Amino acid sequence: MATALTDKHFHLMQHALGLTRKKKPTRNYFYCDGNDPDWSYLVDNGFATRNPGWTEGKAYFRLTFEGAKSIYSKPMSKKYFEDLP
Repeated sequence: MATALTDKHFHLMQHALGLTRKKKPTRNYFYCDGNDPDWSYLVDNGFATRNPGWTEGKAYFRLTFEGAKSIYSKPMSKKYFEDLP
């Protein structure tokens, strides 16, 4: 069974890649509360990873390559993805 993503999940993932301002991915991070339920869902389903933030309770979330490909419809190489800040 496919994992259901909401419009909010898509928006958060697009924001993490910088797609809310540019037409192609320019970054790969989103900083917020480390227990954010939407990001936790994305982590639990393999679309993102969680890394410690600068302050207690915060986290940097990064999309996985599979997560990025699921929302970016154009071809993207693994190298381009891995080089995103």
